[in-house]
Amino acid sequence: MRCLRCQYARIAHTAEICPSCGATQRILCQGTLPTGTTVHGGKYRIDVPVGRGAFAIIYRATQATRDGELAIKEFYPLEGADRRDEGGARPVVPHNAEKFQRDLEHFIREGEILTMLHHPNLIGALDFFQENGTAYVVMEYVDGPTLKAVLRGRASGHLGAREVEHVVGQVVAGLEAMHREGIYHLDIAPDNVLYTAEGRAVLTDFGAARQGRAAGGDQPFKIEYAPVEAIAGGEVGPESDLFELAMMTHELLTGTRPLPALQRIGVPSLSFPALNQPWRGMLEEALHLAPDRRPGSVREWWDAGFPAGTRSNDGGIGRD
Repeated sequence: MRCLRCQYARIAHTAEICPSCGATQRILCQGTLPTGTTVHGGKYRIDVPVGRGAFAIIYRATQATRDGELAIKEFYPLEGADRRDEGGARPVVPHNAEKFQRDLEHFIREGEILTMLHHPNLIGALDFFQENGTAYVVMEYVDGPTLKAVLRGRASGHLGAREVEHVVGQVVAGLEAMHREGIYHLDIAPDNVLYTAEGRAVLTDFGAARQGRAAGGDQPFKIEYAPVEAIAGGEVGPESDLFELAMMTHELLTGTRPLPALQRIGVPSLSFPALNQPWRGMLEEALHLAPDRRPGSVREWWDAGFPAGTRSNDGGIGRD
């Protein structure tokens, strides 16, 4: 059995608590739709839940007219809603209608953004609809753990430098495609990147994504990875995603995160003497507190460190 929160895959079926993240499995499964439930007028059939966050449940699902498995993300706040049985349907009933509606609008914006994205390293939407008092996004099913789960499973707590280059290079490609559309992810972290057995990295969870640079402070994000401009609700851009990508890259290389932005006020630059080049220079450049001190393009930043045609090097901290 796999934990719906952290994706730890070796939980006994009789276990109450995930041994990796400590989540109570009974609570995570609360309110999930049973196997065989159909949605969107019978178009999609729910198989099993495969993930859960604070605001949504992700199911593995199938469609009669399409080969292969799908993923369906349903808006269902863990602590903000219940279900009501009504003739086979299970409408979602909010505890706080005003907050539920506000969060649902965030989810709908996420679905609209996903329909604009088409790239192998981005989780895009195949369908998007509202029913049963809530909303659903239908996506490609990516069979793989998150990078956070992968890190937990490594004895060293981090990845080897060549594997980090492989993973981050794919995330850069996905972000480059997003940025061309004027969309910024703003929630890049190891638990928002799926990593398949074939080595494909896929950026997920666009709940904080924003189209355009305009200021706004109502998006959810992980404060431990976020740049100051996102935390303050200021203007964002490619350099904001780059900051978060660099925070994640340091964690993948070393197993630890650099000091969060809010704890660095008065310490605008960081130094990473333990890292080999090109990682040291790349991360120091991308983690400036001031957005205008960072590169304005994730592709230019990446190609400066790893020019096209070069081989993977032995940088980082040792090897796995």
